[in-house]
Amino acid sequence: MRKLLFIINPIAGNGKGTELISVINHYMSKESLEYHIKISNKIGNVTEIAKWACENKYTDIISVGGDGTLVEAVNGVNLEIGVTLALIPAGTGNDFARVLNMPKDIERALEIIILGHTKEVDLCTVNGQRFINVCCMGIDGEIILDTDRIKSKIRGSSAYLLSTLKALSTYKAKKVIITIDGQELRREIILIAVGNGKYIGGGMMVTPEAEIDDGLLEICIVNKLSKPKLLMLFPSIFKGTHVNIKPTVEMFRGKEIKVTALEDRLLINADGNIIGTTPSNININGNKIKMIYFDEKNSLLK
Repeated sequence: MRKLLFIINPIAGNGKGTELISVINHYMSKESLEYHIKISNKIGNVTEIAKWACENKYTDIISVGGDGTLVEAVNGVNLEIGVTLALIPAGTGNDFARVLNMPKDIERALEIIILGHTKEVDLCTVNGQRFINVCCMGIDGEIILDTDRIKSKIRGSSAYLLSTLKALSTYKAKKVIITIDGQELRREIILIAVGNGKYIGGGMMVTPEAEIDDGLLEICIVNKLSKPKLLMLFPSIFKGTHVNIKPTVEMFRGKEIKVTALEDRLLINADGNIIGTTPSNININGNKIKMIYFDEKNSLLK
């Protein structure tokens, strides 16, 4: 028998998570499934609640929030007991929801969760901490910090877009050493993105060939270029066509990626959270987590 725990981030999407409580209760009251709701009260609390859920024999943990909420839940899941993880997108970017085809419409998302189609998703780590979507270094760290400063005034992905345009006009390239499965590269970079998923920043397809269950990471390196050319390159990331702009953009695939900054340390952004600074050691090591997704081809839902 399934036993579901909804973990709600009350500040995700400027309070959208909290607004969904009544909808979840109304919908789930009609289902013959045991469920409970817990609300996180501080940074890191989602991880603590997910650990508690595993200890108390919940079969499904549903993250209600954005990518940051999801990765906190991922870091609390006990992989040895077969817990299923799901998400209801209620954040700013909701990039991993795009990968799983999870709709923003909460009742539709709940239908998919009840149906319960799952896939085994690759788990990744950066400096020992789990992430599931994309880990970035370079300009992205500055964008995240600025987005956090302004998203209380500007809602949704517009906050990220505005911060991105600001950073594109001011950011200076950084000298780094990048090692991919033992191959060393010396570069002067604007961005390094290591993707298990495809999207960052509310739909930018930075690693368009990444697959969440193939055991590999896709690496995108954006090398130094002039500010006008950088501004011209930016729109192509939404379609994933930036990969054709060579040699400015380089794409690789691998399982272990190390990044060392030769000047100032770079901020490490893992799924929308700043978790430290370089040097970074990124791995995909065979660990999997079971996640609910919308299978458009085989779903009973239309």
